[in-house]
Amino acid sequence: MPGLRVERPWAVPAEAVAEALATDPAAGLTATEAADRLQRFGPNELVERGRKPAWRLLAEQFANTMILVLVAAGLVTAVIGDLKDTVVILAIVVLNAVVGFVQEYWAEQAMAVLKAMAAPSVQVVRDGHVRLVPAVGLVPGDVVCLAQAGARAARHRVGDPYLGLAADRDRGPTHDRRGP
Repeated sequence: MPGLRVERPWAVPAEAVAEALATDPAAGLTATEAADRLQRFGPNELVERGRKPAWRLLAEQFANTMILVLVAAGLVTAVIGDLKDTVVILAIVVLNAVVGFVQEYWAEQAMAVLKAMAAPSVQVVRDGHVRLVPAVGLVPGDVVCLAQAGARAARHRVGDPYLGLAADRDRGPTHDRRGP
């Protein structure tokens, strides 16, 4: 099996890319080969950095230039003995930190829920048939069927239709060596 690496795949003919990836553009990968490549290369997803702990989200609320200026102003008013202004300034700083913390915390929670809900799937050709697979199951060499206004689930090379997969506007992807 080739190394499954193509330097600058956008700059070489689609046939060369298919050959380098050991893929038959008309039949796609076999289910066994796709499973092997999934095992070898891992899932098609971004590695998520760990979530920030709550204490760090709170600490980051004080790393803003304006907040630092307010804290400095609060210290200056405390040194000159104006307790009323000191309390007001520090109350504003604390209120700003609490509001910012709550917003960021809920935004992270909402993003996690949206990510869980938006598990995209994609049509690929495997074993000579069009199949719907989860986007995380895409592997190097998969022949992806693109639909008009469809979302792309991965970085991939858009091949030429004469390679064996043509699209019929009304019926979807077909195996036709004539092209569109």
